[in-house]
Amino acid sequence: PGEDGFEALRRIRSLEMACGAERYIPALALTAFTQVERERLRAAGFLERVDKPVDADKLVSAIRLAVKDRQALKTGTDHV
Repeated sequence: PGEDGFEALRRIRSLEMACGAERYIPALALTAFTQVERERLRAAGFLERVDKPVDADKLVSAIRLAVKDRQALKTGTDHV
C-alpha cells in the first residue's frame, strides 16, 4: 500500500540483489494507465504489460511468456 508497481519492483530487485539471487522473479505490469510506454516498463524490469480491464487471454499469454523466459534463463537457452 502506498507505492506503485515501479517502486514495488525496485524494492523486490534490491532484495534479490542483497540475497545474491542468480535469477530475477518475472514481473508483469497490470495497469489502467495505457499511456505508460513499454520501454519505461521494460527499463524498470517488467517483462510485459497487461492493460486493465484485464483480458484473460492476454494475461495468460503474458504469464506463459514469463514462464518461458524463466525457463530460458534456467537452461541457458533463448525462447525466441
